[in-house]
Amino acid sequence: MNPAKLLPKHLSPVNFWLAAAVVAMLLMGTPVYTILTGLLAGPGPYWAHLQRYLLTDYIINSLILVVGTSGLALLWGIPTAWFVSTTRFPGRRMLELLLIMPLSIPTYIMAFTYAGIFDFTGPLHTIIRNIFKVKVVHWDIMNIYGVMIIMSLALFPYVYVIARAAFLTKFRSLIEASQTLGASSTRTFFQVILPVSRPALVAGVTLVSMEVLNDYGAVKYFGIPTFTTGIFRSWFSYEDVQAAVYLSSLLLLFVFMILLIEKRQRGEERFYTSVAAERPLQMVKPNKMKRWIVLVCCVLPVLFGFVIPVIQLAWWSITSYKSVAHIDLFAAVGNSFVLALGTAISCVTVAVLMLFVSRMQDSRIYNLFMKLSTMGYAIPGAVVAIGVLMPFLFIDKQLISMFQNFGDIDPGLILTGTAIGLLFALTVRFLSVAFNPIESGFEKIAYSLDEAASTLQASHLSRLTRVNLPLLKGALGTAGLLVFVDILKELPLTLILRPFNFNTLATRSFELASDEQIAAAAVPSLIIIITGLIPVYLLNALITKRTKK
Repeated sequence: MNPAKLLPKHLSPVNFWLAAAVVAMLLMGTPVYTILTGLLAGPGPYWAHLQRYLLTDYIINSLILVVGTSGLALLWGIPTAWFVSTTRFPGRRMLELLLIMPLSIPTYIMAFTYAGIFDFTGPLHTIIRNIFKVKVVHWDIMNIYGVMIIMSLALFPYVYVIARAAFLTKFRSLIEASQTLGASSTRTFFQVILPVSRPALVAGVTLVSMEVLNDYGAVKYFGIPTFTTGIFRSWFSYEDVQAAVYLSSLLLLFVFMILLIEKRQRGEERFYTSVAAERPLQMVKPNKMKRWIVLVCCVLPVLFGFVIPVIQLAWWSITSYKSVAHIDLFAAVGNSFVLALGTAISCVTVAVLMLFVSRMQDSRIYNLFMKLSTMGYAIPGAVVAIGVLMPFLFIDKQLISMFQNFGDIDPGLILTGTAIGLLFALTVRFLSVAFNPIESGFEKIAYSLDEAASTLQASHLSRLTRVNLPLLKGALGTAGLLVFVDILKELPLTLILRPFNFNTLATRSFELASDEQIAAAAVPSLIIIITGLIPVYLLNALITKRTKK
């Protein structure tokens, strides 16, 4: 029972807490409000040219990348998840972790790394020419199919993680029943598990699709025109705000369609676990030939999705660290960590505020708007940037006019192009990353503790700081860490909203790669990857812990 119903009137949640939570929710929805209201102003002068010559390419290329990358992610993710969940083979326990590690490599870093590897003067062609004395035809991967394969190698762990969790928990009893009836592992997979795992796989594909639509660095580097590159081009090259708004609205429509499909699929999911689901899953031990085939299938995505890129980046770092280990790199490291820490604190604070008020309220309307306000992660970074930049520009103009009325005072831009604006936009985008683990943490706290605190007439602040927060330490740490690492990898939003001469590890590595200084870009890229391995390890530990229960 919700304790809000049990409290005397004078102890019900004060208006301050509710008002603060509502204001936070309204602010988190700023990008969507801005894009929707911006459509009312009509298209800009560049829109007619864009619609006639470029829009078709944006739509087709975005669709090809979403469908192709998602399909390849399924091809990499489903078999590997099935094999490590049900089959005994050499190195299985190590591969359980290694198959998640490509998540630590952002798509744009993976893109320029493989571009350097496959370059005519790159290591691949050089080794073949010098060692094997063979004249090699240049393999050009700088096209939409190349970026599709590369992005799938970076993003397939989304499918792998969700599928593996489903195979080991929800479908454990089905697998055991099929094995008891004498069905082979292959037949069990195709006739039993694959059909019922559709909602879980759709959820994984949805995450892959969101990342593809959000990507700017990889498609920009490979010269593929998509919605995100079109938004950047409209805003920076043609200075047409309305064209950028219209493109953002179309991209939002793409996102909401994907989310609707995912929701419909997930809504059909009905699984009932039994006592058998609590037992460890019985692994199948195939013959020697099949074990090696399974091993090769699991090693290939790790090899191409993590090992080769990291080895290449490490080699480039060794050969170029002296040329980049100067004050600019240290400034980028400092900016990245300060920005990531500030955003993590901001996201955790807002999430705790909204969830604490939700715990004290019994309002479906409040909970609905709370969920809507945490959809920022589903919205591409370029759209969030445009949706935040427009109202900030308006507010700054009004502030400048107001100060000028009091004399010759020029406060400059307070929100636009400052750390404040960037921090706010990042909070909007990554709030849901912090929200989900904190929500799970609140759900584990018994309402009886709040009732006891209310009986002792504890204030709402005391109840939060002395009862709830101590019990949320693990969830708060997890939420903050996830946000921290995501901010280190974030590129498009930071590129648009960062202050002048403000570089992060992500923007610095992208700029160096864009200037064809790929070896120099390896050092900041490796720092991002090494930091990104921390949540990857925690994620694997969480899955392993759940399956042992």
